[in-house]
Amino acid sequence: MSAKKKLILIGICIGIIMIVFTVNVVRRMKDGNEGDKDGLVVNENVISRAEAYRLLSFLAYDKSERESLSFGITYADESMSDWYDSYVNAVWKMGLIEGSVNTSPKETLTYGECKSLIDQLILKYPRYQNIYAGLSFDFVKADDKIALTEFLELFEALLSVHPKEERRVKDKLLFVLGKEEVDNGSGRMVTDQGKYYYQNAKNYENQYEML
Repeated sequence: MSAKKKLILIGICIGIIMIVFTVNVVRRMKDGNEGDKDGLVVNENVISRAEAYRLLSFLAYDKSERESLSFGITYADESMSDWYDSYVNAVWKMGLIEGSVNTSPKETLTYGECKSLIDQLILKYPRYQNIYAGLSFDFVKADDKIALTEFLELFEALLSVHPKEERRVKDKLLFVLGKEEVDNGSGRMVTDQGKYYYQNAKNYENQYEML
């Protein structure tokens, strides 16, 4: 059997394994939430401020644009600084948060904080003014943690009204054949379409399956 055919078979096998694994995980997460009348979610079904900032930043900037922005945020504690600094700076540039950051971006996002971000987004970009209509959830319990599935639903709604020619987020289907470790601490996945570096990556596949 040729090397090419072997790679194709490996890719298909990995794809099947990932599908089976995803279905099982989703089933367990759904089972764990059955009978939960208070809106509580499993630990994995939350999102940090940093991850929310990361996604929202792509509504205005791509990677090169974001990294070229002048840095204007200040942390109340220097130890708050981490991989997400450019994303925090980006949402500040977008007018969504204050430049003085008093709460760590690692903290879990609440409904109230999320609504504040989106309200500011609407003020700057009126095209999002009807974004709350049609959502399957509300923001009444402001101090509760917003579920990741709910934030992703909101983000998809934002993308749906975002002009296609201005979109920085794109879908690309890749078959992952393996991964490699590199010296700078990031990873590199081997796919059917080449090798891709990744760092501080997050897999949203399971949560999307729950939408």
